Order: sequence, then C-alpha cells, then structure tokens
Amino acid sequence: MDGDPLIGLEQAVRSLARASVWAQSPQVLVDCLDRAYALASRLDAVRLGLIREVDGRDLARRQGATTTTAWLRDRYRLSGGTAARQVRLAAALHGGLPKTVEALAAGTVNLEQAQVIAAAVPTLPGHVRAEGEEFLVGQCAVFGPRELGRLTSRLLDVVAPQVAERQAAQQFGPGRGPCPRRPVPVSDRRAGPGEGAVDRVAGSGVRRRGPGGDRPVVRTPTGR
Repeated sequence: MDGDPLIGLEQAVRSLARASVWAQSPQVLVDCLDRAYALASRLDAVRLGLIREVDGRDLARRQGATTTTAWLRDRYRLSGGTAARQVRLAAALHGGLPKTVEALAAGTVNLEQAQVIAAAVPTLPGHVRAEGEEFLVGQCAVFGPRELGRLTSRLLDVVAPQVAERQAAQQFGPGRGPCPRRPVPVSDRRAGPGEGAVDRVAGSGVRRRGPGGDRPVVRTPTGR
C-alpha cells in the first residue's frame, strides 16, 4: 500500500481507545457508535480484500500451510469455521458481487448482511444476478440479516417473476404451485437510525420499528 495508510489508522484507533466517553451526551454517544459500526464494516471490506489477494496468490501454501483457511486459523488464532467463512466470503464478494463490496466499503452494509447476499445471489440465473444483488443491497438499509435471509427465499419472484413462474410450472405443472404466491416483503423507504420503517407485506404480519417499540402490522392479501 502506498504510504501505508494503516499506520494512520492504527494511530487514530489508539487515540480513540484512550478517549473518555463518560462525559459525552447521549446523542454524541449514539452518533459515535453509529460511526464506529460503519467503520467496522469498512475495515471488514479491507480485510476481506486482503484475504482474497492472499488466497489468489497462494501465499498460504508458499508459507507452508495446506490452505488459506488453515493459514488464517493458525496465524490469527481463529476457529476453523470462522477462517473458512472468511475465505469463502472473500472469494464470493470479489468473484462477482461488486455492489456488495462497494456497500461494505462504504459502511452501509454490514458483514452479516454481506454473507446473506453472497449466499443468495449465486442461486439466481446468471442474467439476473446483478439485479438481485442490487435489490438486496438496497434492502440492507432497513432489514437485518435474519429478515434479509427471508427475502432471499423469494428473490427470483422480485427480479425475474416470469422466470419464477416458468420454474414453478416445470416443477408442479402449468397453473399449479406449492401454494398461492404472495408479494414479497420489501421496504417502502429507507429509514435512518431511530426512524420507523413500514414494510409492505401482503398476507403476513410484519413489525413496525421505531422509538415506540415493535408492534405487529397485519395485512391481508388485498392489502387491507
């Protein structure tokens, strides 16, 4: 890296670690925590990019390890499962998920959300993967990894409904399916920290999130 920007980052982190937070107002504390989480996602993007480069150059084998996963596990004292997930995620992100990489580097998508996207997009037909990735990245502004994972089960319905119908017809026969198809839950808007987010879901109960707490919002298949 030109000029080794990590040196400046290390110095900044040391300074932050010594800073006193007890005297800060609640608003300042929350703002700092928001920024810290965004920075953590940005660092995850840097780390995964480095892992991908190490893996691509086969540096692990050149240093005597059997695999990049084993090298990460031993060098950084990780569990085998954690090391393997990091290697797989780095390969997936840098193997065809540019919008997710960009969002992670911007701090608008977190690591868990990126894992959900990386698992879901490759299951789509090749010609709609970019659209599927873009849709999921946009939903990360509202949904956490658990809810995002539920969206992925109907992702093809969103990005290529005609393809989804053809697949259902091939599997169950024309005009038949495993169950009546329902609209997929998507965000009506992007909500900032502390704001409410209304989820547009037909035929299912969703939750309205905001300062007043969560409460179910039930809608019928007709949207009433």
